[in-house]
Amino acid sequence: HERILGRARGHHMVGLKRNIRKISKYFMRDNLILTAGAGLGFCSSLAVTNKLENSLTMGIGVTLVTAGSFCLVYPFKRLISTAGTHHKISLLMIIVSVFVAIFGFFAQAFVPEITANIKAYIDLITTNCIVLAVISEGLTADFWEAQKKILKACLGYSVALILLAFFREPLGFGTVMGFPVLSDTFPRVVLMVTPVGGFFALAAFRLLLRPFLLKTGIVCQEASSCECASSATHEWVPMVTS
Repeated sequence: HERILGRARGHHMVGLKRNIRKISKYFMRDNLILTAGAGLGFCSSLAVTNKLENSLTMGIGVTLVTAGSFCLVYPFKRLISTAGTHHKISLLMIIVSVFVAIFGFFAQAFVPEITANIKAYIDLITTNCIVLAVISEGLTADFWEAQKKILKACLGYSVALILLAFFREPLGFGTVMGFPVLSDTFPRVVLMVTPVGGFFALAAFRLLLRPFLLKTGIVCQEASSCECASSATHEWVPMVTS
């Protein structure tokens, strides 16, 4: 019986590790903030991650706005794709701004205090590099396949914000979601409350987390410049810059 129980526990642990690895790969591989070589979306990640509630609201907003905007954009993908790069970006920003306004109204109604703190950054979802990039790339793929990629990118963005907030809020305020987690005698790191602290926190995450994820195989090493140059002659990938 002990052997059977031992084997069952072993299989359970192996299955648990496998599931953790799959989840980690889903959220961390190609994460545009934490692990991607050329990151996107840094501006909001530095500004709103001083509190976890701000990060959760921003993550939900980016996910809903991106998915909703893509649903409206996709039926007109041929028209938008032939409009030229500058007109294409302008059209996408107009459509995204509509969904940003809708989300802003709902956020103001349900979480007014949080919305007051990050209202400017909610409005700036319109020009968020990740939102424009994944929508633009999605126009070249099948609808449901594109929605899967959009969901992966936006959830990865949300996870990155949450991880940064879990690091910054306790050090800066001594709380998590408003609940005290550190005693009053613990010194507060005031720098972590500011966007400058977000820059150092993000740099620390990318410096320490990326090598570990590379070693465990969760994140893949980018191709060298020679490989990129050779592949670029065979395949063109649309890019959005901000």
